[in-house]
Amino acid sequence: MIKILSAAVILCAAGSTGAMAKETFDRAEVRTAAAPVEPALQAALDALRAAIARKDRKAVYKMIAPKFEVQRDLGGMVSPKMSAKKKFDTMMPGWDDLTALANMRSWGPERPGSKMMCGPAALTEKDETIVMRAAKQRDGSDDNTYYEWLYSDAPDLAVHEKADASSKQIGTLSREAIRAVGGDDKWTNVAMPDGTLGYVKADQLFALLHPRLCFAKVNGKWMISAYVGGGD
Repeated sequence: MIKILSAAVILCAAGSTGAMAKETFDRAEVRTAAAPVEPALQAALDALRAAIARKDRKAVYKMIAPKFEVQRDLGGMVSPKMSAKKKFDTMMPGWDDLTALANMRSWGPERPGSKMMCGPAALTEKDETIVMRAAKQRDGSDDNTYYEWLYSDAPDLAVHEKADASSKQIGTLSREAIRAVGGDDKWTNVAMPDGTLGYVKADQLFALLHPRLCFAKVNGKWMISAYVGGGD
């Protein structure tokens, strides 16, 4: 079973690096490839969310494109001989994973020039360069720190002093990448640009290679066209 984990769990290899040196670093501000969602795509998303709420698998199947594909299948779980329905069920067997992907806030092209729209919107090449530069600035001796970074696509994301929504807010993230230093499936422990450690709700941050659900037009109708797996 494929489980869409929180960004903190995806990056669990980072572990907890402990308190960082109290220094001030540049903010890794990103814009992502997010684009406006046209009304027809929004209608398709609304229909998918309604079907998920009813747990109506048959209705979901009707939204799957005949040539549905799986990208970044790192586990080698699908084969070209599988039907679109079988591929979909193999990668998305449970309702929780599908719900999480269908409810993404931002959607954008799968790659520059692509007509396939995926959520969450991915980082652009320019964004990735910004994150790599920030990672090297904080620890130029360890290139792996690049994979410890997560990003937010929200304009104002609260950073709390503790892993508790009622705890003191110590900062705000605004569409930027941030380094994760630990956490669990509910809260991610992050290092702010000023070196302060805080906590952000895990489902509000994305790994650089986050799993994605994609839609494309088939005979003029938006349909679920691909699942892009997560990875390093």
